[in-house]
Amino acid sequence: MEIFKPNVFGNFKSTDYLISGPWKLFERIMKKYSIFIVIGLAVLIIGFIFYLSSFLNKESNGFFREARYTSLQLIDSLKINDETQFRRIAGVGRGNIFIGTSKIGEIISIQNFRRVINRYSYEIDSLIRSNADDLIVSIVDSPNVYFLNYNNTVIIRAVLNHKFYFVLNKSKIRFTKAILVDSLTLILRKFSASREGQAFSSFYSGIDSLGEEHFFHEVVQDGGFKTDGTLAFDKETMFCAYAYYYKNSIIIFDTSLKIFKTIKTIDTFATYQVETKRIKSFAADSQSYIVTNSTPAYKINRLCSLSDSLIYVLSMARADNEDRDFFENNNVIDVYSIVTGKYRGSVYLPFFEGGELIDFEVKKNILFALYPKGYKSYRFNILSK
Repeated sequence: MEIFKPNVFGNFKSTDYLISGPWKLFERIMKKYSIFIVIGLAVLIIGFIFYLSSFLNKESNGFFREARYTSLQLIDSLKINDETQFRRIAGVGRGNIFIGTSKIGEIISIQNFRRVINRYSYEIDSLIRSNADDLIVSIVDSPNVYFLNYNNTVIIRAVLNHKFYFVLNKSKIRFTKAILVDSLTLILRKFSASREGQAFSSFYSGIDSLGEEHFFHEVVQDGGFKTDGTLAFDKETMFCAYAYYYKNSIIIFDTSLKIFKTIKTIDTFATYQVETKRIKSFAADSQSYIVTNSTPAYKINRLCSLSDSLIYVLSMARADNEDRDFFENNNVIDVYSIVTGKYRGSVYLPFFEGGELIDFEVKKNILFALYPKGYKSYRFNILSK
């Protein structure tokens, strides 16, 4: 006697159910809900990759900070109460600090202690091709002021107290980082014409010409994403520094682009803390690709400054002997000797008005710290080690 039982999937024999029922059930579910299952699996895979990746500061990072700069003395402090948003220290002169703001073409000059604020504004909006805050950089080398548009070709030179300006880089050299060496020379981290990566070159604005390309790191064919970093320059020593964002390495070089030393920071992130992939452009007929990260991108070093044969690096990595709550409410700047490469100590700066440090500059033993709504300056003693 055969027994048939009604089911939402139709009538079937009990003997069939014992043999093939589960497979048929699975097959019908897959047909009906396949799109949801595929999306769910993709989410699980991505989540698993994120879980396996090294979550910066989630657990132990495998290093210690053993020394600190003590006797950090506050010299000056200023809070901005209007709509102004600070973005970058454009330059530090005798008694003055120049600050770039979120308004394109605006520079603020603050005289230390006297709190005299001067604003300089240039009508360059039509020349800037991207208004992303981190792509517009201002540099003051009094009386000149420069505006640069990273990931693009825009270099503009103006003069303080005057409204006129000059458009440089007429040969349209596309660059991603830049430092000013003198009034006519910049060092650019630029897209290489010969290899799919980033190279360093001198740019001579007077004759609109590039020097020889120098490759300080391996060429990763991702447009320079993985090897991205932050540049700094010290006029006193004429040293330049390139601190990688995603690993514990800093390259020290001179203005002729000869490497002087490679410094390893005290953390343990010796490999790039990001992986990249290419995605074909969404344009219908486009053959170009967009490069993006395929894993979380963890910055190890965010900013750096050079002064008196020392390099100061804003680190994003918590040491194992640092309290988590303290680290999450203070910025830590690690200091290294350019000559020996050795770690000299650390400076801890509390957040200001709830904001993190967005830029800093060191001149001798004075540290200028910039926040979205204000700035502070400190005097500190250099530890001998």
